Amino acid sequence: MIKVNELTKDYYRLGEVAKYIGVTARTVYNYTENGLMPYELMGSGDKPQRIVKKKDLIDYLKNKDMIEDDTRRDVIYVRVATHKEVSESVLQGRIDAVTNYANNHNPQNIMTITEVGSPSNDKRVNLNKLLDMVLSGKVNRIYCYYKDCLARDGYRYIEKMCKHFDTEIISVYEEMKKADADSVGKDVADANGDNSNDD
Repeated sequence: MIKVNELTKDYYRLGEVAKYIGVTARTVYNYTENGLMPYELMGSGDKPQRIVKKKDLIDYLKNKDMIEDDTRRDVIYVRVATHKEVSESVLQGRIDAVTNYANNHNPQNIMTITEVGSPSNDKRVNLNKLLDMVLSGKVNRIYCYYKDCLARDGYRYIEKMCKHFDTEIISVYEEMKKADADSVGKDVADANGDNSNDD
């Protein structure tokens, strides 16, 4: 199985494409002739070479289930402590808040993980799934509502592990508090500025 990060070039010659998909260069040429694989022409003169863009090669490999998408992604992780909070729509409210925040910060290949359980329970199935993704280097950012959604007593260890794998943890609640404080500070500063102009 080919991995996305193995494809480091922007363009591939037909012979290179052939090696990835396990056919001859002539077969790849026929694919381009018959419209089965997009191509561009490179070079000038009587015989410009046919080349395939990286995106088109990836799309072809995905269609044939020949590639593993191992690119890093952003993850929304939302946890509540009890099923009562699920029935009272607390969980959905937090999902909506975190999702809205993430959508305004250029999310990459985002997925959502939810869970019901105590923050002191280190055997949470979905938390461990998330941490396995971090350890595999597959997570760019973790968006959560509160930091203790991840863990209460052991949060520092999770944070240290995430830093090691270049994974940023973003508490949407804390970011919203900062934004509110900045807005209030700006309003006060603007008011003071207006007052300073009074005679």
